[in-house]
Amino acid sequence: MVLETGEGLFINTSRLHEAKPYHVEQAVTYCVNIDPLLIGGREDSIIMAKYIQPYITNNRLSYRKLTDELSQKVKHMANLLQEQAPFFELKVWGELLGIWESMLAQSMLTEDIMAPSTIVQHERPKAMLDFLHTHYHQKITLADLAAHVYVSPAECSRFFKKIVGLTPFTYLLHYRLRKSIALLQNREHSITTIAAMMDFSTVSYYIEKFKEYTGYPPHIYRKKFLP
Repeated sequence: MVLETGEGLFINTSRLHEAKPYHVEQAVTYCVNIDPLLIGGREDSIIMAKYIQPYITNNRLSYRKLTDELSQKVKHMANLLQEQAPFFELKVWGELLGIWESMLAQSMLTEDIMAPSTIVQHERPKAMLDFLHTHYHQKITLADLAAHVYVSPAECSRFFKKIVGLTPFTYLLHYRLRKSIALLQNREHSITTIAAMMDFSTVSYYIEKFKEYTGYPPHIYRKKFLP
């Protein structure tokens, strides 16, 4: 899905997702991760049982595009979190409750439940991604990943590519490169150090793949986008 400037997206709990700039070098996104208990209060509360759990269980919809009005509310909420002015927590909570109420009132979260086979397709690749995200800085083999989800290496590779759209190791490469961008913000880390931290075999290989992924060598990217 392509989002235009000012548009937003609600992504349900435990759903696979990734966001990246589309046809532009850089894009500003506002991502707010919400613990359901922030709205529901307690696991055994009426609010949780009536207004939260029915819409975030595993067999509910994966995402919903937000209206322009709700997208702007999310942006405002993200700004409140960043600025942290007095009473910002209460203001964020108020905005969040308003957004959730609007989504329920507009029936944005109501949809037929997914088939069990579809649920499995969400759970298995999520387990694979969790494994890669936890061990990305270590050496990982296809056999390691397959064993984690109890399938053969061949099935692991086939299924991962079918669901995610990339082979496991292409995804791992891209994930390491994205993680390395965060490290580039720290000027004390040299390019060689970052390459080693991300488990690239050589610094030249890291530079080559980074340029393929971003269009710039790491040191140029650091100067241009990470002042």
